[in-house]
Amino acid sequence: MTKRELADAILAAKHMPDRKALAAFALDPATAFASNPFARTSAAAVKHTWSVQAFEFPARDIQAAGLASMLQAVSALPGSEPLMQEILRAGPYTLNAFYCGERREIVGAVLYGRPHVPLPVFTLGAEPRPKLRRLTSAAQLDLFAMEA
Repeated sequence: MTKRELADAILAAKHMPDRKALAAFALDPATAFASNPFARTSAAAVKHTWSVQAFEFPARDIQAAGLASMLQAVSALPGSEPLMQEILRAGPYTLNAFYCGERREIVGAVLYGRPHVPLPVFTLGAEPRPKLRRLTSAAQLDLFAMEA
């Protein structure tokens, strides 16, 4: 799966409120796939691991996006449901995304950072707004004008 395919799959997961920020992180040029020793997993393993993280993250002051919706989605699956995991990293941030094997439908994804590091603000496809010219009146008082 490429970064673009992963981002598109995340965007298609309408049950994930943070999907736009997660997809934007996946597409960021600084983001790269990380070592993934447990690419094949199960819904039960994901639920167990990330339920623990849901308690540890606040205690360690780790911010996360997507965790609640991912746990809710995984809880609705049978424990034996096979899932695939993709891991992407950029600086102090990590994205773990879980999807159903061949269908590549994203079950959930979690973006988190290191302790005491706020999450980055990502926007997907945001076009820079043109700067509006500020019109000034010729009769406007200039408080910094100096008289000679």
